[in-house]
Amino acid sequence: MSTEQNQPKEFDAVRGEEVASPLDGSVLGGIQGVKRRLTNSHSDVKIAALNDAIKYGDIGLDLVIDALQDSSQQVQLVAAKLLQQNGGEKAQKALLTFSKLDIISPKNIALRRVLDKILTILEERVPDIASALQPGLTREEIDKITKDFPLKLPEEVYELYQWRNGISGYVGFGLTWNGIQGGFSPLAEAIEDFYNVKQRGCPSNFLRLFLFIHYLGGDYFAVSLDNATYPIIHFTEDNEITIQNFLGLQRFSPSLTTLLYAIVECFQVNAIYISTPSNDDSSLEFNYDKVRNIIRKYNTSNLKIYNS
Repeated sequence: MSTEQNQPKEFDAVRGEEVASPLDGSVLGGIQGVKRRLTNSHSDVKIAALNDAIKYGDIGLDLVIDALQDSSQQVQLVAAKLLQQNGGEKAQKALLTFSKLDIISPKNIALRRVLDKILTILEERVPDIASALQPGLTREEIDKITKDFPLKLPEEVYELYQWRNGISGYVGFGLTWNGIQGGFSPLAEAIEDFYNVKQRGCPSNFLRLFLFIHYLGGDYFAVSLDNATYPIIHFTEDNEITIQNFLGLQRFSPSLTTLLYAIVECFQVNAIYISTPSNDDSSLEFNYDKVRNIIRKYNTSNLKIYNS
């Protein structure tokens, strides 16, 4: 009889390696099964594998540490949490030396989660926009770009640009004669814009992150660097660009994280939606009243989107 008949198939349960048995019960496929699942392209599969890996002592601990370098920020966060809860000195050292996760706060975790949620929405509904997002930067690359910047960048900005470094080109909102173009500035462009604005005599310090260009001029959403809580501010300027054209400078959202949670809800209730007219050219559309009410809810209520 061929020995191949006695070999386990891909999804059969097999015994784990005796040198590293799980600490609190058997795991399907043993440590080799855990390793296989960690090569899967789906984050949910990897996360389940990490929760099993931590049960395998030092061998599993090394796998969790390796997951800090995973391409998915969600997987990184789960790995970091497992190391914080279960790891000893070796785990803590790995966390300290991993620059992309050197500050793991509840607020940063909330921001990473909502950024990943936005990416999932874009990939499912408007893949062209998702593919136009530029790869994220490392913390070292951000530090290099901002090495001469006179002000401290908030951690939310670090997190944002580690996620994605802006978008290539513009996103179309509406296909009418007065259609709106939306943008997400790459970090180097946002820094250059900061200096250009200061040269024009602007007394405020802010970093423009998102912009919407339309026939009346532009709407800008920036993180304020003058406030220790780093709120998102909104202002407009018309086509005659002088310092006097910065109008209505006001707080738009308490934080970048809060703003992005509001945007996710806008997608979920179709306040922001996809329109595909007869010519098959898709664009993002929005219901002004719905969007306004959602933004207002996140700004004025006591919604708690992360634990302090």
